[in-house]
Amino acid sequence: MKNKVLVVGAFLSLCSTSSFSGDMDFLSVNGYGTLGGAYQDNDQVLYRDSIHTDKGSQGDFSFDNYSILGLQLDAQATDKLSFTIQGIASPTNSNDKVFKITWANAKYELTDNFDIRAGLMVAPNFMSSDILNVAYSYDTVRLPDMYGLTTINDYQGVELTYHNEIGEGYLISSILYGKTTDTIKAIVPGEGSFDVDLDATNVSGVSLKYILDDLTIKSSYIRSTITVDSDNITNILSYLSTLNIPTITADLGVANTRDIQSDYFNLGARYNFENSYVQGEYIQFKIDNFLPDLTSWNVTSGYNLGNWTPFVSYSEVESKSKFTPISTEGLPPQATAPINAANQALAQVYRGWLTVDMQKASLGTRYDLNDNIALKFQYDKQYSDEHDLEIFSTALNFIF
Repeated sequence: MKNKVLVVGAFLSLCSTSSFSGDMDFLSVNGYGTLGGAYQDNDQVLYRDSIHTDKGSQGDFSFDNYSILGLQLDAQATDKLSFTIQGIASPTNSNDKVFKITWANAKYELTDNFDIRAGLMVAPNFMSSDILNVAYSYDTVRLPDMYGLTTINDYQGVELTYHNEIGEGYLISSILYGKTTDTIKAIVPGEGSFDVDLDATNVSGVSLKYILDDLTIKSSYIRSTITVDSDNITNILSYLSTLNIPTITADLGVANTRDIQSDYFNLGARYNFENSYVQGEYIQFKIDNFLPDLTSWNVTSGYNLGNWTPFVSYSEVESKSKFTPISTEGLPPQATAPINAANQALAQVYRGWLTVDMQKASLGTRYDLNDNIALKFQYDKQYSDEHDLEIFSTALNFIF
């Protein structure tokens, strides 16, 4: 509702300016899109783009992977005040609707070096956060797996940005504060998925980017307080509490669902040289409850040969589950059965989240048809403790 109010407010503010009645040079419209999909032949495994969707390839070719259409409107109301509105249409939006607003904010230039934004913004989680859905801007069919594993993708709040020449390079630094809500699609192997609603408050963070010739370095840190709401998890924890067994009750402490502290850290770098580039990123996510702590890193390199840009990539994901089965050693037989049942229920709660150790090697190429359209092909070999996958992806990216 607040996003809609901001959009309407931005439009009314534009209508009140004298430039609106002119030739509308103050308004720019840009669009982008991807028609693409993935194929993998294991019908027991769902290959999806992020933990916020339960759609993707499952033993077939699916257009749910990668396909998206986006539109962005930028309006310069005055010399210092501007508005940005961006929306995307996709079958895998986290709100379970075809259309979702991803940006809706106002920016005011306080000075030549300081800007302030307020409204809906994408969180600065990664090197490519600003172009997250604009696949034409990068060579691979999809961004590394870490991009689909974060619990917070956008937020409503304020962001203060400082930008200036520092030494021989250029520094862009931001501090942010806000809140957000989102939904995770937790997958229980063999039993389908269930929704987990997240309510994050006190979302605060800092982001730094430094550009020096052909080198770009980006880092961010975000801290938040998260409350988890899920009928599936609530029912399991309520049942375990009714057993009134001290051993079980003590173990439920880590399974709290309210006011959970989380910390997220990202570090990335890109270096361009001659017709080549190499880019790498690292993330670390820690949370004080049953969600797994997560670390991931990747490295990608490409070489430009005219219209062709072949690339290779390698990534790893490691998650650490906090679940340890409750011991029944030394307990009377009448207590063993409920504790074993509790272990099975707790295991379901923990495994409902993306608890994987995974490695992925990728090989592909990009072909630029013209200045606005690119065709891509990619092959991934994915290894994990539970299953190995071979994934074939293709995409047609365009901007307008």
